[in-house]
Amino acid sequence: MMRSRLNRTRMIARIVAVLFTCVALTPVARADIGMIELNPAANVAPGDPTLLRDVATLTGEPAQALAGTVIRKSSAGSLSFEITTDDIRAALTARNANWGRLTLRGSTCQVRVGDRAR
Repeated sequence: MMRSRLNRTRMIARIVAVLFTCVALTPVARADIGMIELNPAANVAPGDPTLLRDVATLTGEPAQALAGTVIRKSSAGSLSFEITTDDIRAALTARNANWGRLTLRGSTCQVRVGDRAR
């Protein structure tokens, strides 16, 4: 009976140690994840390319490193246009973005062409 209680105590201690290790390492494992969240609306200057940082909120180093990615080459001749997650995904895939380190959220961003960029 005493041996059974000792084994049970050791097993519980091991489970607690494993759970503690998982919880302690979780922030470290997620520190290198980037979040790209498409904004609902944005402004760009006429003739300027539309960059990722113009149309999305970027969180984390992997996402911020892609801020200068051109999503649309020029806004010339348009008063407004739409950028979708498919447009973002295509531009980042062309840059060989590591999708294992990125999360893309949102659906569309309505871009207005005006006198000043966002």
